[in-house]
Amino acid sequence: MLANRLDVEQTLDAANALKTLSDAGCTLTLADVCRQWLEARGGAVARVLTCNAALDRYMMRFDASLIYPQQLERSLATLIDRCGASPLTALRKDDVAIWLTARFVSPKTYNLNRGYALSFLRWAVKQNIYPRAQFDECSTIEKHKVPYQRPCFFNATTVENIMRWAERQEDADLLVPKFALGFFAGVRTAEIHRMKWRDIRFNDNDIRVESPKGRCGTPPRIVTMSLTLRAWMLKYQLEDAYPVCMDNAAFGRRKQKMCAELGIVWDDAQNRNVMRHTFAGAHVALYRDVFKTANELGHTHDVQMLKAHYWSAVEREDAERMMAIMPKEG
Repeated sequence: MLANRLDVEQTLDAANALKTLSDAGCTLTLADVCRQWLEARGGAVARVLTCNAALDRYMMRFDASLIYPQQLERSLATLIDRCGASPLTALRKDDVAIWLTARFVSPKTYNLNRGYALSFLRWAVKQNIYPRAQFDECSTIEKHKVPYQRPCFFNATTVENIMRWAERQEDADLLVPKFALGFFAGVRTAEIHRMKWRDIRFNDNDIRVESPKGRCGTPPRIVTMSLTLRAWMLKYQLEDAYPVCMDNAAFGRRKQKMCAELGIVWDDAQNRNVMRHTFAGAHVALYRDVFKTANELGHTHDVQMLKAHYWSAVEREDAERMMAIMPKEG
């Protein structure tokens, strides 16, 4: 292909240059040289894909049956509508900025959808269908400032009340594991609902979280199984192919019943991730190592955020009490 585009003399020069690199022990290939040349000149794009086709290909990375990918696609579709059948390269910084400003008034949703757009375009750069220079321009769109809101936590007494309530229910085998994985491992709600019992690996003393955040092809996250969590999961263990807990809608109804009976405020708008926050706060209090906590949560790049949120959120004594909550015998 290269010979079809270069004359004989240019092809010979290219071959000699590659031989010189090889003789010098350099592992750089001619393709690497070409790629660096393109990037140095603004990241020229080798392939052209329409906006619609690019979005379709991007969404193939996700499990379309899950809520998060559906929300992501609905959001990005409104951005792509601006250029539709045009090449993706037609999407510029101004288009993204106007889309964000026109559609998202709340600073939180503005920042969320800014992240959606940049993740999509970052992927497009890696696929060589969007110029690096244009992505760099888009990434200069500033986030909106969001007033700090402290995460919600449950103390050890509340966690124990919840676990004891769950133990008393007729469907405890489909209810207790959900609470246990949330409070004692910090696994995301959506991740728990995708789990089968084969993902609870008692021999390895860990939990395998497949497709974190619902992204297909993403390597699984391995979460350590504490002695507390192991005790709860062993008591309610089912066959490998069985789901770990009931579906999300059924769990929501059971949670409402629990809140009414125990007098617990669990408003999804304010503290929908309270189990994960509670675990993170307790883990930091016990180990004082935000890198270790970040690794357990799958947030290896957000250690400063973790420290700001959790460093002084939970007292060590309360964390020790929570992690000492064991299932009742019998």
